[in-house]
Parts: sequence; C-alpha cells; structure tokens
Amino acid sequence: LEYNVRKKDILGIGGCQIAIGNVFMETKDYVKAIDYYKKAEKTMLEGRPDEGKLTIIYTNISSSYFELKLYRESASFAQKGLELARKSGQVEQIRDCLKNLAYANHALGQSAAAFEYLKEMTALSASIQAQKSSEVAQELQNKYDSEKKRKEIELLTKDNENLELQRSKDRAILIISVVALVLVLGGAIFLGRALVQNRKFSSELSLKNAVIEEKNNQVHLTEKGIQ
Repeated sequence: LEYNVRKKDILGIGGCQIAIGNVFMETKDYVKAIDYYKKAEKTMLEGRPDEGKLTIIYTNISSSYFELKLYRESASFAQKGLELARKSGQVEQIRDCLKNLAYANHALGQSAAAFEYLKEMTALSASIQAQKSSEVAQELQNKYDSEKKRKEIELLTKDNENLELQRSKDRAILIISVVALVLVLGGAIFLGRALVQNRKFSSELSLKNAVIEEKNNQVHLTEKGIQ
C-alpha cells in the first residue's frame, strides 16, 4: 500500500485497500473491513473508476453489513452493486448482489421482494453453471481433439519413417544388384576374351605344327632321294 501511495498509483492503492478489507472480512472484523472497502471506494472514485472493482467493493460492504445485522445498509450497497454489475455485464457479481438482496429483504420482512431476488438469482446461477459446464465440456473436447491430432501426427511420422527406411533398403538392394550385375558382365566379358585368345592361340599353334610337320616330311623325302 505504501509503495503505491508513493507512486500515486490510484488503481494500485485501491487494490491494496480491497485486499486489506478482504483480510478483515475473513477474520470476521466486519467494521474494519467496511472501513477499508469505503476507503477503496473513495480512492477509485477519485481516479478513473474501475467498475469491476467498485462492484466487488459494494458487494463486500453489503455482505459485511449483513453480518453486522445492519440489513438496510446491506440492501442499499447490494442495490448499488447490482446496478453497476448490470451496467458492466458482470454476471457473477449480479448473482452475488441478488443473493445479498434476497437475504437482506428476507431479514427485513420483505418476503415478496426477497422471493423475486431469490428467483432471479437461482435462474442466473443455473445459467452460470450451464455456461461453466459448457466451457469445461469444450475444453475437454479441445484436449481430446488435440490428443487425437497428436497421435495421428505421431502415427503419420512413424509411417513416413518406415516408408523412408523401406526406400533406403530398396536403394541398397538396387545398388547391390547393379554392382553384382556389373561384376557378372565384367567376368563374362573377361572370360569371353580369354576364350577368344585361347582359340586364336590354338589356331596359330596348330598352323605352326602343320608347317613343321610339312617341313619334316620334305626333309624325309629329300633324304630318301639321296639314298
């Protein structure tokens, strides 16, 4: 509080005064709680009014007066809070102010007014609960959809990884097959050339043998002629 006072932060000062009032309210010191709530109201009105915080102030002052059995004052501040809450569209604060008005009017013997406030509060509470249930259901649905999408993405990622792994295996098999084919063709070519060379060598050798044999025959004939 002192820090915000030094800074002249109106909203900060008002927020601290509300917090102090809440502490006194929790400890059931309702007189001091009302004192700080009214200080907070004055602070807020001196600066730029925060309708949300003012509504809370009026609601808490109303509740504190009710606990002190000052029912007219409780109804008065509850009415101020209700008007401001309706203006700013604060649904939960409207409900709380209606509850305080119902209790205060009942304590004052205004049963008809108390019943009307109670009826409106009950309908509004049901609407708030339905809205909260809808929000919870939507949140759960969003979580379900997110989880479902996450699992679908994980499955798709896994499928892609498996597909890429299979493609890698197929590429490896293809490379090995090509290398093997090249080796087989190279071996076949080598063997073919060797066979051709061997046949050529055999033919030349046969021809040489035939020439030698022919010469040998001529030598034999010459020797016979001399004899």
